[in-house]
Parts: sequence; structure tokens; C-alpha cells
Amino acid sequence: MNPSTLADLRVVVCGSGHGAKTAAAMAGRVTKHTSILLSDTPRYRARAAELSAAIAAHGGLAAHAVTVGDTPIVGHIASVTCDAASVVPDADVLIVVLPADAHEGIIADLAPHLRSQLVVFMPGTSALDLLLLRRALGKRCEEAFAAGLTYAAIKTLPWATRERAIAEVHMRGVKGHVNVAAFPSTPMSRFTITAVLDALCDAPGAQTRFQVEDHWLEAVLGIPYNYGGNPILHTGIMYAQWKDWAGEELDEPPKFYHGTTQFTADTLEALWSELHATQAALAAALGLREPPSRLAHVRSMMVSKYEAVVADPSTLLAALHSNDAWKHSLHPHKRLDNGKVVPDLHSRYLSEDIPFGLVAIKGVATLLRVPTPAIDRVVVWAQRHLGRQYVDPDTGALLDNEWVAKSGAPQRTGASTPEELLQFVPAGVLITNAAAVALATTASVGALDEVLSSAASLMGALSLGRPAKAGAAGSDDDDASAFAIACDAAGVGVLSDGVMRALSGSRDAVSPFAAAFCQLRSGSFSAFAKRVASGPLGTVAE
Repeated sequence: MNPSTLADLRVVVCGSGHGAKTAAAMAGRVTKHTSILLSDTPRYRARAAELSAAIAAHGGLAAHAVTVGDTPIVGHIASVTCDAASVVPDADVLIVVLPADAHEGIIADLAPHLRSQLVVFMPGTSALDLLLLRRALGKRCEEAFAAGLTYAAIKTLPWATRERAIAEVHMRGVKGHVNVAAFPSTPMSRFTITAVLDALCDAPGAQTRFQVEDHWLEAVLGIPYNYGGNPILHTGIMYAQWKDWAGEELDEPPKFYHGTTQFTADTLEALWSELHATQAALAAALGLREPPSRLAHVRSMMVSKYEAVVADPSTLLAALHSNDAWKHSLHPHKRLDNGKVVPDLHSRYLSEDIPFGLVAIKGVATLLRVPTPAIDRVVVWAQRHLGRQYVDPDTGALLDNEWVAKSGAPQRTGASTPEELLQFVPAGVLITNAAAVALATTASVGALDEVLSSAASLMGALSLGRPAKAGAAGSDDDDASAFAIACDAAGVGVLSDGVMRALSGSRDAVSPFAAAFCQLRSGSFSAFAKRVASGPLGTVAE
């Protein structure tokens, strides 16, 4: 990205924890207009004043990066404020780095000022965050997305980072690869998201590669339902270390990753296998191909993120012990007046990753009737220390109560079928069975015959654009809209007005249209553009 263009970007980072400060320092290093936004409450107004004074005293927000010998990266911060109206309307990029249970509140604060910004949740809960954003936008929702509002949810923080002082953070490691879910997922939005994140999060000496999910199921269902990692790693390691703790005081806290045992590794594998079973059942229920198996094991997930700093990836335990970025990570703990320590069983590793990680997965598994004994064990143990109730300790059943209603479980939204999980499909269009989502599965593989067949199946399943209410008549505009949404869900491209006119002009245009899109997917954009420009699509010549 051109440095002068990058410098003019207006970036607002929401949050004041170690992740938010790191994001602000990184953005402030390359832009002239980076601001920090906190909640407008007495507590956070005081924190904003304290942070602003510390930043002024230090000449910026400093991130010390081990990748460059602990040399600080100093980011210029234009303002620290609790007034969303003063910074959000003119922002180009909003980066939300807050605990999952704070997302609903910040979305409500941002929504009145959203127009065409890129909103990045780092990390985000994907499907749930998008649903909350849609609800907050209300009647303006479709208008805002049509005007250019773009949503992105990063699967994990790009850095292993901790606060060193109020205006300083320490970046202990940089993840080599981070996945992003996006809406709308079009070629332009994917390019914009990855280009902006690559530029804003470019750590000296180590580049994080951001990649928008290339499989429809992953992008649609979001972090809790696939490869987020943290809900498995954090909760599993905490459970394995402290499940038998009875109040003993320790001299020092154990190492979080480097102190793991074979029992820890077995626990993580069990949690991961249940996540995969849930994902497989969901794919089967929706008639989708399962995502690629490149992250079939928790070990491969972890190594894919930290490939440059894992010395021994041969086994999960070896990878946990040899990840250089984690060598200083300790278990969350509280130091007592006598100098001893006890575990902090209310840390975000449980207070956030249980309700918005394991309980979210449990919710999907419940809809699909997938047994989750390992997840149940960890949740039951954790909820006892958190003072909450998510799962019946005797039966393993997901409860219907206030705690689940505040979690990331789809039951929170009233979902009772797999189809209702598809929050990335715009409302008002019926895509509820295997034939209807077939295009989303096959378009990505670029096989022309499959695309043509799937396109016909798709239009048939949608009754050529029939609205969701049974018996309602569909129009030619509905036909075009339905096909457009299916293609967007598959990430196959932006539909031009010419394509829309061609599709709505004739039902016979469906198959040639899909063939033209196949050309686009294989890189033949010029051929595709010529077909669109020539009028209603006929037989594809090339």
C-alpha cells in the first residue's frame, strides 16, 4: 500500500487492553490519524485521561518487539476519547479489540455512526458479531452494506503480546498466518481487508499473512465453530492444570504452554475432535463439502500460526514446549499478601473462552445432536469456578437460562435448525437445503459442469427467487437477487448491473451466467467482462 495513502487513513481502535494498545501502536506507526475509543462511563473516562497523559509523556504508544531485538515501535496517537461521535463518523477503519462479552455494547455505540467503514473485530465471534451488528443497524442495515460498510472478524490476535506499562506493550511473538471471516465476501472486500490489515499490522522483522477464509462454511459460521484455536487451547490447558486444584498456594505460577503434560495434549485433542465432529455434522446437514483438512489436528492449527518459532512440530506436546513465542507465558494467577500465588480462575481464558468458545461449539453440537463429553467436562468444571451454569452437570445438556442467553451459543438468537446458523446470508432469501447451497460448494472448485448443474439446482431450490414465505410469488428481480446472494456467499465476485440485467432478462441465462462466473474464478476476467458487456448472456464461446 502506498505509504502516503496509508498515512492518511483514519483508524479508530476500540479498547485499552494489551491487544488494543498493540493494535493502536502498530497503526499509529504508519498513520497520522489513529485514535483510541473507550466506553463513555466514569471508569473509562478516568482510564482515557490516564492513558492520554501517559502517551503524551512517552511521545507515543510503544510496542517492544522481540523480532527486532526489543526495539520499541512507537505509534503516534492523535486522541484518546470516550466520545464515539467525535471519531467514528470520519473513520476509515475501526478495530475492535475487546472481550467477547463487551462486543454487544461497543456495537451499539458504533452503529449510529457507521456508513462505509471497514469494521474489524480482533478477534471476533464472526456469526454472532455480524448478527448483533445487523440488529444494531436496524432498518439501515442493507443500505449501509450496500454503501460499502464491510465487516471482518479475525480469528485470533496477530501477536502474542502483554502490557508492560500503561503506554507500553511487549510483543513476545508474531503469528505468521491469521484467518479472517468477511462480509460481504467479494473480491474487492477481500483485497481491501487483507491489504489494510497487512499494512496496519506489519511488525518489523515478522510479517503476519492475513487470509480471508476460502471455504464458504468457515466464513459463514465463524470462529466458535471452526479453527479459532483459543477456545480449545486456553480452556483445555486451564482444565488440565487445575481440575484437581483444592486451594493450595504456590511459590510461583506454572508456565502456561511450556508446562503442559501429555494429559494436557490428550485433553486438547479430545476437544478438537469434538469440534471437528460438529463441523462435519453441520456440513452434512447443509449438504456442504467439509472444509479442507489442513487443520485436521490442533497441532497443525497451532503450527500454522507460529510456524517460524516452533522448533519441534513433531507432536502436539513437542510443539507446545518448543514454541519460542510462548516461553514466558504463565498461567493467569493472583499473588497473595504472603507472596504466594493461586490460579486466577476468573481470567479471560475461562470467563471469555468458555461462554464464547466451548459453549458456542456446544450450542451448535446440540442442534446437530453431536455428543460432546470432553467439552462437557471442561465446561462443567469451569462453570463451577465462574459461578455460572451453562451445562447440566448430570446430563451434559445445554441449559436454557440467563447465562446461555449471554453466551455465543446460537440458542441465544433462538436458532433451532442448522440453517438458522447462516448469519452471513442476507435476510429475506431462502437458502435452506442442500440444493440451495450447492453453488457455494462447487463454484470454488472451478469445475464448469458442476457449476452449471449446481446453478440449475440452486435456482430450482429457490423456486427462481421465491421469497421465504411459502406460496409467495417471486419476480425477475428476485431471481437475480437470489443468485447474486448465493454467489456472494461462495465468494465468487461482485455482480455488476449488466450481469443483473442479463440474469433477470431470461431464465435461460442462468447456466451461461454460471459458466461466465467460472471464467471469472479462473482468472478470465476480460472474457467475463466481454460477455457481460455484449448483453444477455448466450452460449459461452471460450
